[in-house]
Amino acid sequence: MEYNDDGSYLKKDEWFGYRVIYPVKNRDGTTNWFNILTGGSWGKLIVTCLIVFLILFSVYAYKKDVKTCYEVIENPCDYCQLNPVVNYGRGIELPENWDYSLIEEG
Repeated sequence: MEYNDDGSYLKKDEWFGYRVIYPVKNRDGTTNWFNILTGGSWGKLIVTCLIVFLILFSVYAYKKDVKTCYEVIENPCDYCQLNPVVNYGRGIELPENWDYSLIEEG
């Protein structure tokens, strides 16, 4: 391994050639907390946090959708009456002076 001034090392693999590694220990034997907590760079930490957030949000959305589907399956009539978006039986409220002659014939 070859040491760089930024605290990283270059390691040569048989298949992939050289790659940068960020060791857990410094050259003097102390623990390198920056590499442990961030994976060697702030960019890796941000990408990791973003992926974890997306996974957690997906789990939350899935649980919410399953709960809604379960409520609809258990009692669909109550769901349709409580949800105004799905309530088709209510109809559209039109003004009293509206009639079909107002529609232009195409």
